[in-house]
Amino acid sequence: MNKIIIAPSMLSSDLSNLEYESKRMLEAGADWLHMDIMDAHFVPNLTFGYPVLESLRKKLPNAYLDCHLMIENPIKWVTEIVKTANSVSFHIEACNDINEAKCIINEFRKYNIKLGIALNPDTPLVNVYEILDKHLVDYLLIMTVIPGFSGQSFHMKCLEKIALAHKRYPNLDIQVDGGINLETFQLCLEKGANIFVSGSTIFKCKEPKELIMKFRKCKLKIM
Repeated sequence: MNKIIIAPSMLSSDLSNLEYESKRMLEAGADWLHMDIMDAHFVPNLTFGYPVLESLRKKLPNAYLDCHLMIENPIKWVTEIVKTANSVSFHIEACNDINEAKCIINEFRKYNIKLGIALNPDTPLVNVYEILDKHLVDYLLIMTVIPGFSGQSFHMKCLEKIALAHKRYPNLDIQVDGGINLETFQLCLEKGANIFVSGSTIFKCKEPKELIMKFRKCKLKIM
């Protein structure tokens, strides 16, 4: 099994004190900080811009920033996002066709960055077979809620997609994002996911360190 990675979604944090919230998550045992970058076009919400990421990077030079692009025209922002991100995922739905997706991948591959392709809940896995078959990205992000806002309920239908992806690509890192709590963490883990983005569940928890430890113990149940 690939390494389990816990990535709190900073969209659910107290955004008036992002540095503190980021440090709090890292001290609680988080591996990555998941940054949702939205443009109010691809999704109906507006969130972190690149100046915010640059400012956070100055405060936390060693933090792992996992940037999820929910934006139109991702290729336009490649040179900006690579200044601060450790990993970046962009949506296949933001591309007109597979060739455009390949062009975006080629641009990101000019830089030393971990790259993922993201799928909305209703997008079938077959839409990215060509990308995954050729190992053009490092991980697959399967959205388990409709992207745009935190606090949504997990879409159970996505479990089948996770299982299919793991069966077809057993060595591929699979990230899941949306509605991740102790129950859905376990379900996704059993289907083959290994990178877990959790927002509301972690930030509403009084003891996030204990919750993250409980997440990690889920791994032991199926070993």
